[in-house]
Amino acid sequence: MPREAAVSDREPLAELVLRGLDVRVEDRDGDLVLILDDGEVLVSLEQGAGGRAEQAIAGLGRFVTAATALAEQLREICDAHA
Repeated sequence: MPREAAVSDREPLAELVLRGLDVRVEDRDGDLVLILDDGEVLVSLEQGAGGRAEQAIAGLGRFVTAATALAEQLREICDAHA
């Protein structure tokens, strides 16, 4: 069963298309960043200046958890239509 979407009053600044999404880690001047690139939009997820590494790790963990949940929901939808 799909999870209820979070409600936000903010509009997205950009939208990435998951089909063909390139995801990679780059070293930028000694800082590791996660790059998401769909061929039209490139997003860089950075650790942030002045914060603790544990905070960046926790944020990345939340990102991974949400992405995994989305993948599972899409699989369920595909399986239901197979």
